[in-house]
Amino acid sequence: MTQPEALDSAATRCSGSGDGSRTRPLPARAWKLLLHHLATFWERRDAANVMLFHYADLQADLAGEMRGLARRLRIEVDERAWPGLAAEGELRPDARPGRRSRPPRSR
Repeated sequence: MTQPEALDSAATRCSGSGDGSRTRPLPARAWKLLLHHLATFWERRDAANVMLFHYADLQADLAGEMRGLARRLRIEVDERAWPGLAAEGELRPDARPGRRSRPPRSR
């Protein structure tokens, strides 16, 4: 995806829910700031200390994305822990707001 495509996609997602419902449009100044903010991510996407994640990729393969992040950060995770970590990190649209998972206590 090119930068203009990414910005256009973000603008479309922010302007409405896609289900036909009406939302209040953002003022022009807010759009300008939002698009600048998004552009800065895109400009730095190849930097060694930046990782961008797409929500659809996280939904499709959360465990794989988590493994990739751990590799990039050089974090070793016991293979037996992955199923539980992925289950706790699952992106559920029906999850209750404010629900937080705590990492297991270290012994």
